[in-house]
Order: sequence, then C-alpha cells, then structure tokens
Amino acid sequence: MNALFDAIDQTWPAASTRTAGGWLVREGKGGGRRVSCASAADPSALDSIAEAEAAHADLGQPPLFQVRKGEVEIDAALARRGYGAAERVTLFAAPVSILADRPPARMTTVP
Repeated sequence: MNALFDAIDQTWPAASTRTAGGWLVREGKGGGRRVSCASAADPSALDSIAEAEAAHADLGQPPLFQVRKGEVEIDAALARRGYGAAERVTLFAAPVSILADRPPARMTTVP
C-alpha cells in the first residue's frame, strides 16, 4: 500500500513538505485536500499532533490529517481533539494489462 501512496505523491506532489514531529505535513497552495494534509511518518505521530497543527498554521492552512488503513490509534487521538472524517477515499489498483486489453465500460483511456 505504501508504494501506491508514494506513486500518488510523485504524480501529484504537494507544493512543499516538511516534517513536524512524526508527521509529514504537505503545503497544498490550492492543489487540493490530499496535497494539503499531514500523514503519519513514524510512530511518534501519535504524540505529536500539536506539532502538525502548528506546522499547518505556519503554512497558513487549516489542519487536515490523512488517516490510513490500520491507523486506529491515530484516528482515535484525532477524534478526541475534535476531528472527524471529511471524506473517505478508496484506492483501486489493477495490472495495466487488464486496462490495455479492454477498458471497463465506465473508464476512459487516452491512447
């Protein structure tokens, strides 16, 4: 799953990133919610939410956190601070050969 998040960060990068405690904080500059959020970078994230909030403030953007599958303790800690789910995202992955052969009816591809 981390490879998928890495690919997303490479193909639609934030304007800048910085580390705040155990968080990777992205500067969005109007590029969207995902490029304006913080995601846990290491286990110390659970104890450094305030540092991520301060980094967002320094960037002039509201604090926004990405909670990934399995980050139950982080999700609970954010909820205790008053955060709630803004939007849920589902990532899909498939071998390119499936799409190259015959795209699903609801998908558009560009040659």
